[in-house]
Amino acid sequence: MNREDAVKAIKEAYEKGYHDGFGDACDLIPTYLTEFISNLISELKERAKEAKCEVFDMEDEEWKAV
Repeated sequence: MNREDAVKAIKEAYEKGYHDGFGDACDLIPTYLTEFISNLISELKERAKEAKCEVFDMEDEEWKAV
């Protein structure tokens, strides 16, 4: 579910009536947020795999690429 689909679903649910629509919207939001957060974490994991950095090894007292 992309952002546009989520907004459309929430608007349709809200149009049913304030109380009924609010309940439906509350049911949709966690689903959208769960998917959004899952996709964000996956993207961050992929970027972390590509990232390279250098660390200072205190024992060897030199910089090493990781």
